[in-house]
Order: sequence, then structure tokens, then C-alpha cells
Amino acid sequence: NGNGSGRKKQGNGLCYKCGAQGHISYDCPLKDDK
Repeated sequence: NGNGSGRKKQGNGLCYKCGAQGHISYDCPLKDDK
């Protein structure tokens, strides 16, 4: 069923930018790309 096939990025909602949980680096509030 492909449970661990292509989810080597964040599958648990852990941001690898700031290390916080609940969001990924794409939604990281610290990421200020303006």
C-alpha cells in the first residue's frame, strides 16, 4: 500500500528548519522569504 515508499521527508510534521513540530519547513514561520 506504499506506507513507507516515498515519505522520507516530513511524515510526522516535524520542521527540519527550526525543529518545531506541527509544521514543515515550507510552512515554517521562521522562514521569511520576502
